[in-house]
Amino acid sequence: MRLDLTHFVYRYELEWKDRVYVEADFTSKGSEMQIDCDFVNHTDQPESLSLNVVMSLQRPSKEKEELVALQAKTEEDTQWIDALDYVQIDNDQLVAGDGLLLGECRESGFVGGSFLGGRWFGKVGDRAEYRFEPREVEKIGLRYRGSGRFLFCVKGEVYDLELKQADVPELVYIPIDKDMIDGFAVQTCGDAVDFDGFVLGEKIRFDDGSAMLEPVIQRSDAEVILTFGDLNYQIEYEASECVWRRLHADDVGVLLSQKIHDHVNVEIGKAGHTYVDLFIRPVFVEPKSSQRIRIRLKAVDDVLGAAKQEEVQPLYKVQGNPEGRSFEL
Repeated sequence: MRLDLTHFVYRYELEWKDRVYVEADFTSKGSEMQIDCDFVNHTDQPESLSLNVVMSLQRPSKEKEELVALQAKTEEDTQWIDALDYVQIDNDQLVAGDGLLLGECRESGFVGGSFLGGRWFGKVGDRAEYRFEPREVEKIGLRYRGSGRFLFCVKGEVYDLELKQADVPELVYIPIDKDMIDGFAVQTCGDAVDFDGFVLGEKIRFDDGSAMLEPVIQRSDAEVILTFGDLNYQIEYEASECVWRRLHADDVGVLLSQKIHDHVNVEIGKAGHTYVDLFIRPVFVEPKSSQRIRIRLKAVDDVLGAAKQEEVQPLYKVQGNPEGRSFEL
């Protein structure tokens, strides 16, 4: 297994002591992934096996609960500035844990699943500054949760504002003197206000991404296009006997165990997350032999590949000193 998980192997033991097993070899490169499933039969009897290749698009989770991260969809010249996209922050948090930013808290219902506030940002004098390309504005939108007083600092002017109670994130607009600005700052006054982000303009909506979780299948003889919203994946496979099914369950492993003998229905389960199942059967493996089935997946139009192809940067950029020169790294 590689540390970056671009290659790993998992063995599914079907008959104890390695008599019958399937070894799944996962290899990814950029926007492509290849899965080699080796069916191995060390017994003296032929085996008839099956393979479930289950695919889905899922939200991240927090403490085993689904984290619903919203997306800010803007139009025309409207700009969304996330509350965590600050250029400078002053609070009493020395180090942020769990890969978070200073002042960041994770929760459903916010853009990106995060907000600035909670226990780390809200004490008297906590301050965050933001910068952007200069533009003329006369009001700035604020998406927040909570209530209370805070200071909004724009181009030397300080607006002392009071927010009404919002039990769920709410968008309000703050009128300011019309001017060309390239930044602003917020400063808290000890009240419980969670900042989601700011809006320059009015053409914006917030999407929970539910439509992207529902898969759409387009099939041909030897490949399938699997679509989740605006994400498209090309799937190729080497199997003549197979069927594409849709599974509905919170735990797809439990569902497949319960429906192990159902080789007929293409819609299985009544509620829960939706999965796509490439069900390959039968897979005949002769005694003392093996057989390989290969599945290839590719992000069409390189939707996801561009991010994955970026060179992974080391956590610590330290130059080695093999010659042992004193006091040098």
